[in-house]
Amino acid sequence: MAKRNDRAPSMGRLLEQSEDIKVLIEQCATDLSLVNSGIAEELKAQDPMPGVESALSKNVEIEDSVKEASEKLAVVTAGLENQARDRELLDHQFAAAQE
Repeated sequence: MAKRNDRAPSMGRLLEQSEDIKVLIEQCATDLSLVNSGIAEELKAQDPMPGVESALSKNVEIEDSVKEASEKLAVVTAGLENQARDRELLDHQFAAAQE
């Protein structure tokens, strides 16, 4: 049977990965929002080509989905932080009990 550490990354490592992914998703949402705003401004200045308004509308939907994913990941990250804190406390209590 494999050791616990061989099976899965540590809670701390998972938390770091979750935080990194959250930052990446937030940056993607911001970038997508900026691109969508720029396209919308260009569309106001000229007659849009067929399908461009539809594509922009779909991009806005995707932007909203990315923002929602970021919010959900924030909840997961907070849960991981709590679990990591609890685990560290238990590890300290266990070490103290073994002394």
